[in-house]
Amino acid sequence: MSSRRTLFVVITVGLLLLAVSPRSASADITDNTYDFSAVWINRVYQVDNIIVVEETQSGVFSIDVNNITANDQYEYTYTGHNYHPYGYAPYYDQYNGSVAFQDNRVYFDIDTTDDDDNGLAENYALHMYPYFSEHHPGNMFFVNPVWSTHTTNWNNAVADAEDQPLITEFTESTGDGSFSFNAVLGVEVDHPDYELMNGTLTISFSASYDTDGVLSTWSLQQTTSISNAEHTVVETISQSFARGGGAGAILDQSLNTSIILVSVVGIGGLILGVVIGRKY
Repeated sequence: MSSRRTLFVVITVGLLLLAVSPRSASADITDNTYDFSAVWINRVYQVDNIIVVEETQSGVFSIDVNNITANDQYEYTYTGHNYHPYGYAPYYDQYNGSVAFQDNRVYFDIDTTDDDDNGLAENYALHMYPYFSEHHPGNMFFVNPVWSTHTTNWNNAVADAEDQPLITEFTESTGDGSFSFNAVLGVEVDHPDYELMNGTLTISFSASYDTDGVLSTWSLQQTTSISNAEHTVVETISQSFARGGGAGAILDQSLNTSIILVSVVGIGGLILGVVIGRKY
């Protein structure tokens, strides 16, 4: 082989290896500003096809990336609406923090309990990673942009979900910067008003990120549909985030919060799980 051909082969192989090798963020996003709109909770509770409770709490915010540190942390300023997850309305906030974005992986964990071994879950807990936290509000919006680094955590979560007998249906999909799954569980609820009720819980999740690992869309919906001989109860709880919103909406500090109570019902037994995750 001639020296020229040898050099060509070496260069070609080098370029191929560079193309497939893991890389950090595709661009320096320092000084970028990202606007987001959020629906922290959208809840519809129905009894016998009548809406009893309808609630929406939403807002807008922006995240300014101020710096990237030597140990790969984005220092950011979060400006706009923030949300406390325990019944309070969104409030205006300005927060300076940092996020170790390369440690952020997209995955989940579903835990179920079936104390009477009848194939129906009495309780469940859903953990999403990363997730929104009032105390570190910018954390979930930046993840590792090398998508292969998410594979182990995501595949382990999928395998665990598929191994659980209480999860009767499960599908999932991943791509470069996109993640989704759908799960169906059989459930039973000792309802405070309607006694024992059986049915299903359906969980739907999807998220997408740009080539820098910055969140574009994120959506989680949980629908519980249960019934007995007398009543049918359906509750849908969803949370979502999307790129967009605009600084003008932030400046007026307006909220889109509404609650409609048609009648008072006991719902403590219906809420089978909450969106929780690790502490930072």
